[in-house]
Amino acid sequence: MGVRLPTILAKAINDVYVTLNQEYDEERIVDLVRCVERMEELMDDLHKNAQLRPIKDDGAGDVALWNKVGR
Repeated sequence: MGVRLPTILAKAINDVYVTLNQEYDEERIVDLVRCVERMEELMDDLHKNAQLRPIKDDGAGDVALWNKVGR
């Protein structure tokens, strides 16, 4: 995956932290923290060059394409 995807993901994580630090709603804070945890897990997988795991298809975005590439 080269360097680009980890770089983009790192910037996204930093953006979530900025948003998190400006948030007051407890429910949103918990959701954002969980989001960061999942992104950090993905970052770790990318650094280890691990095989991409399938994600649950909720009918949104590029889930089918992601799961096809991960095989």
